[in-house]
Amino acid sequence: MIELVAEVETPIKDAILVFDNQAKETKRVMAQEHINKTATDLLLNDKYSSKLIVSNEYLNVSMSVKKVKEDIEARAFILQQEQNQEIQNLQIIKDTIENCNKNIDAKMYIEDFKMVIEEDPLSNVLHVINGRCERIKANELKAIEDRKARAEKEVLERIARAEREAIIKAKIEILKANAENEKEVVPAAEPPKEVIIPVIEREIKLDEKMYFIEMRVEGSLQAVKDLSQFLRTNNYKYEATNKGLM
Repeated sequence: MIELVAEVETPIKDAILVFDNQAKETKRVMAQEHINKTATDLLLNDKYSSKLIVSNEYLNVSMSVKKVKEDIEARAFILQQEQNQEIQNLQIIKDTIENCNKNIDAKMYIEDFKMVIEEDPLSNVLHVINGRCERIKANELKAIEDRKARAEKEVLERIARAEREAIIKAKIEILKANAENEKEVVPAAEPPKEVIIPVIEREIKLDEKMYFIEMRVEGSLQAVKDLSQFLRTNNYKYEATNKGLM
């Protein structure tokens, strides 16, 4: 009897297994088709639609087609909410970066914060962005102050150099003027006359009263030199208050 039952049971089991596999595959195809439709209806992008997969529970005989579809739609709705929140967060991040870039020259881009965006909550991402913005701004302000200080230093150095050059130029002009004044102007047809001033030696007594006299002397350069020599030789103190060409 056992052998007879076994002979009949085996093909029945095989037939049931084939039937079950066919039923599971039918439910799998149905579930996948409903996933594709739901993802399209809810406008899920590849990132979130790829998370919506056929669960092994869907293939159980105890789970009806209605329950499979309801579960897919519920999961898809949650993914849609996550996707919308991500879109809003990205817009907030972009706006924050754009506002920061208005006050700095070294621009920031959302790609610079890709790793932080993927791993950290929005509040931390915004903290990182604002922190980097403040550091860039501080460095740029310091660079501006440094350039300003260098420019002011260069201006002061140019002014000082110009003043030194002006002083040197003025001294050169004075020396040139003095050299011109000391030149002897003699007519070509009349040679200079030799002026001989006698030297009078005299002794100055200690208790002798001293007098002074102011006068204007005119003569050739050589005559003036001879007069100066005479005064020095005879111990006269004198001071030339003015001199020049006639």
